[in-house]
Amino acid sequence: MNEPLDYLANASDFPDYAAAFGNCTDENIPLKMHYLPVIYGIIFLVGFPGNAVAISTYIFKM
Repeated sequence: MNEPLDYLANASDFPDYAAAFGNCTDENIPLKMHYLPVIYGIIFLVGFPGNAVAISTYIFKM
């Protein structure tokens, strides 16, 4: 019932995921590094004043 995990004994018994899925390289890193900070900055510049107005309106209308 308590059999040892035989596949842990030999590393060659592990499935070859590289052959199944290919070389997993991320080609979108320059895109992420250059555009995401700009997009997050725009979202912050639009969202922060909008949220501040909404909160102040809620507080002063009470």
